[in-house]
Amino acid sequence: KYHRINLLLPKISYPSLSKEKEKTFRKNLLFFNEMCIITQLFNENSINHVFLKGASLILETYNSFESRKFSDIDILIEENDLTKTEKILLDLGYIYGYENKGRIKQARHDDIIYQRLHTHELHNMAKMVDKQSINIDINFKFSWNGLKPNKLGLNGFGDDIKYIKKCGYTFPVFDNEVQFLHLCLHFYNEAIFFL
Repeated sequence: KYHRINLLLPKISYPSLSKEKEKTFRKNLLFFNEMCIITQLFNENSINHVFLKGASLILETYNSFESRKFSDIDILIEENDLTKTEKILLDLGYIYGYENKGRIKQARHDDIIYQRLHTHELHNMAKMVDKQSINIDINFKFSWNGLKPNKLGLNGFGDDIKYIKKCGYTFPVFDNEVQFLHLCLHFYNEAIFFL
């Protein structure tokens, strides 16, 4: 009201914005708690990893958990750590699948295999926590380029990783330049392959 934005957006109710902000805060806090558990277990099991996209941005760029929505936790790992990573996530209660009407619908086995063999990531893994789905995307290539061979993974980016400390945990993320490059490639790939 101070800046008279209510004159520009008369159809938006302020209570509904407050509810949405609270909903975003609660969901992102669940994501953050899960990120704490995952980064600790990955570190204990010597799995090099970097948080990507929304997970990375919420750690470093935004000052509060309600400032940005994100729908999954994207993590880049080294390809030789796929088996260890998969075991950790399965032990945490994740399954290959997606949320559907408040439940996790398990993915078909052939879809799981296809995704692992022909893309840059494992099939989406998900679990329900406090009636919210938490989705994990485990990437093992820096970017996807269709069905063309791609060897660019986490290896070789050691100097481009920085560590964000929050709530007693240390989270690896790419520096601003590499993160920007990754986001550009991600948006390009989304436009080319999925629009």
